[in-house]
Amino acid sequence: MLGMGLISIDANPHSNSVEVLLDPGEYRPRKSKHREERLLGEFQKRVGDPNLGGADRRKGIMTAYRQRALAIARYLQDHGPAKASDIAKALEEPKARDILYNDVYGWFERVSRGVYDLSPRGKREVPGWE
Repeated sequence: MLGMGLISIDANPHSNSVEVLLDPGEYRPRKSKHREERLLGEFQKRVGDPNLGGADRRKGIMTAYRQRALAIARYLQDHGPAKASDIAKALEEPKARDILYNDVYGWFERVSRGVYDLSPRGKREVPGWE
């Protein structure tokens, strides 16, 4: 698994011999079907290729989830407070309610039952992702 071989070194000062007992094998990482499916699913859900090479990861990278949250945030910017069900229908985004409820980035605030708007943080940060 490590791709390491085995060498025998004779410590006898009169013989000074080194013998290769086992050559290192070719490195073959284990395949993880679950990881592969998650990675391919992420790329299928993304729109375009928004991450530039060498981009600063501290600011955050564009993921499929962030793209969906940005679409919802832009909808709220344009239309004001709205019901999660209306946003889901307008954007054809079945996970809109979950994205608004979980509020991973702190961009949304609940105005009343089922109605959301952009938070002050969302109003500040969303334009930076244009």
